[in-house]
Amino acid sequence: MPLLKNVRTALWFVAVPVLAGLSASVLAHEPVTRARTPIHIPDLPGHVTLKCDFHIHTVFSDGLVWPSVRAEEAWREGLDAIAITDHLEYQSHKADLSTNHNRSFDIARSAGADLDLLVIKGPEITRKMPPGYLNAIFLTNSTSLAVTNWRDATAAAHQQGAFIFWNHPGWEAQITNGLTLAAQKTVLLAVAGKTATEKGRKKLNLPYTVTNFLIGPDEPLPVTIDLVVSFTPASTK
Repeated sequence: MPLLKNVRTALWFVAVPVLAGLSASVLAHEPVTRARTPIHIPDLPGHVTLKCDFHIHTVFSDGLVWPSVRAEEAWREGLDAIAITDHLEYQSHKADLSTNHNRSFDIARSAGADLDLLVIKGPEITRKMPPGYLNAIFLTNSTSLAVTNWRDATAAAHQQGAFIFWNHPGWEAQITNGLTLAAQKTVLLAVAGKTATEKGRKKLNLPYTVTNFLIGPDEPLPVTIDLVVSFTPASTK
């Protein structure tokens, strides 16, 4: 019995340091909090397939999320490029944040650079019908679009080489004033610098784009596929 007791005591003194070492090792490693879920869409010859979302809001307009968090969410969801499109005319958190229409992009771009995520500048022009809500992306200065007349806003976007598209074409709030869908499409073409009907869309080489708009955290991100020749904002355009 004394021998067995001594063996137990020896094992105890061996086990304690081992367990302590394991505990220290486990505690030394932080839990995994960042994981990317890739979207596997193959590249085409001579092109890179980018997974994008070109309509995202932050706390700088009516969103509930800080811009850097938007970049993190997009990266986790497997996206390659996003556009920060905060409203110019509507800021629900104005009492807490300054009116700086370029700031949300600056913050998101910095976060995106660390994640190898392209971040594109592009506010949302928010007006009553017509024209309704428009996104103007690939801008250099969003503040120049904060003007009274929506035509002046789109003209300023054109001067910066923006890509402009009409948001929410099926939204009831944008079709209750008697405008038919065909009339709405005419508005869209007029924004592009032309006046035409839907029949002229292909002739004018005007594309359709499909997006959602993100307000709260962890909402499902829509995906727009963009075939580019290089991983740059200019190529994305």
